[in-house]
Amino acid sequence: VNAELTFRDLRIRLLLLDAAFRGERPVEPILADLRRIEGDGPLWHYGEALRLRASAKDGDSPALSQAQTHVAAARVARPGWSRLPLLSAEIARLQGNKDRATEAYLEAISLGERRSEVIGRAVSLLFEQKRFVEADQVVRRMQEQQTAFTDDLTRLAAETSLRLEDFDRALDLAESVATDSAQYQDHVWIGQV
Repeated sequence: VNAELTFRDLRIRLLLLDAAFRGERPVEPILADLRRIEGDGPLWHYGEALRLRASAKDGDSPALSQAQTHVAAARVARPGWSRLPLLSAEIARLQGNKDRATEAYLEAISLGERRSEVIGRAVSLLFEQKRFVEADQVVRRMQEQQTAFTDDLTRLAAETSLRLEDFDRALDLAESVATDSAQYQDHVWIGQV
């Protein structure tokens, strides 16, 4: 029973931690509770990495480097948790390390991350690095899994298909954005595809 209560308490603290980083709660008491419950465990390291990332100003290297160290410590205990490579990707992006950010986003996706904004960041970075085949593979894999796409991600997928000279696919994707759009830019854009 004690282990079950501790697990439930950690899940609650994780939800509170998420709320804290959305600005809805103070973070320090939650981190103190996590440390009391699990010591220097993976959730505490994750929370500390989030705190350091949030406190870093303008790519502050020492804080962001420390945050990456905490992510690495958490990954030892929770290697299959998609939040950890996702946080690592966000930190690397703030550090200006696009290659590291790209690889970490791709790892988070491979571990089950399905939010369209995360997929969009990964595909966008792959596109910037002219890794069009990989960008297309991510898009296709997400479409096969019926992941919801934003219009921005669909536009990026269409642009990727154009780069790969898959014109029919590019046109289909562009039309899917323009069909439901009331914005004239989308209709002008489809004419350029």
